[in-house]
Amino acid sequence: MQVHPAAQAFPLLDGEELEALAADIAANGLQELIVLDTDGAILDGRNRFRACELAEVAPRFRVYEGNDPVGFVVSANLRRRHLSESQRAMIGARLATMERGRPETNTSIDVFTQPKAAQLLNVSLPSVQRARQVLEHGIPELGQAVERGELAVSTAALIARQEPEQQQEALARPAHVSYNSGVCEWYTPLEYIAAARLAMGGIDLDPASCQRANTVVSAARFYSEADDGLAQEWAGRVWMNPPYAQPKIEQFCVKLADSFTEGVVSEACVLVNNATETVWFQTLAAVASAVCFPRGRVRFWNPDRESATPLQGQAVLYLGNRPSEFLEAFRDFGFAAQVV
Repeated sequence: MQVHPAAQAFPLLDGEELEALAADIAANGLQELIVLDTDGAILDGRNRFRACELAEVAPRFRVYEGNDPVGFVVSANLRRRHLSESQRAMIGARLATMERGRPETNTSIDVFTQPKAAQLLNVSLPSVQRARQVLEHGIPELGQAVERGELAVSTAALIARQEPEQQQEALARPAHVSYNSGVCEWYTPLEYIAAARLAMGGIDLDPASCQRANTVVSAARFYSEADDGLAQEWAGRVWMNPPYAQPKIEQFCVKLADSFTEGVVSEACVLVNNATETVWFQTLAAVASAVCFPRGRVRFWNPDRESATPLQGQAVLYLGNRPSEFLEAFRDFGFAAQVV
């Protein structure tokens, strides 16, 4: 069957999700009719149609009788599906590039500008613009990762600026953080490093790193455990995931706060446990201008070991005079707010 262009803007269910829907339809029947436009194209319910085919259940239809088919499609899907802002931004970008009708029927549909699509999907215009960059310059797997909810659109837009081979590599390789010590042995999802780059425009220094880690972090300068970062000068835009054990974590956080206050560090993004009761967290919070508390715990990763999840949640603190850029870069991760 033909599918309305607006319906095509929403990602299809696949794998286990589609099989689960098919199993439910097989057991309980099709509970929500598939909606067609006046030309007989699927307006809403193409996943239900595919699930009916899998379940060998005859699909049932009704015809949409309103005068705003695109608005109906968006409203129905947003009501039914729990989509992140990044996923909605991708849909908005697809709507904004939607062709003016289906050539085989000559049916006209609304032409959506990016601002109109952003308003309809309840996302920011910059998010739709980044999604457009992903669609135009990214490899297909990049957009698919955003649509599956695995990657923030801000991160994907950064990756899309690279060559296709580099995009493939970026999707396959997570980025480094230190975990509980100065040893470079644990990794965190790529989007945290990419979001920090987006917020600050680059990374000049990683004071708790190593050679292997910096192939991903790509800081202009880094200090390894052998360099003793606490004894070195810090300057510029800093990404820091400090050693988590005392007394190192407090020493690194105090040095960063002092370096920022003195003006030698211009901006910083810091990934730490959300231990708000500690002296070192309060020291950072006192000079931070924004903070993000990610949903869930960061699942640290290592190619040679099982993944490790900390016993508590994390926080990303931003030090600098551009908190709005930080909030835009990190808003998809969880609660993000400016510190006043």
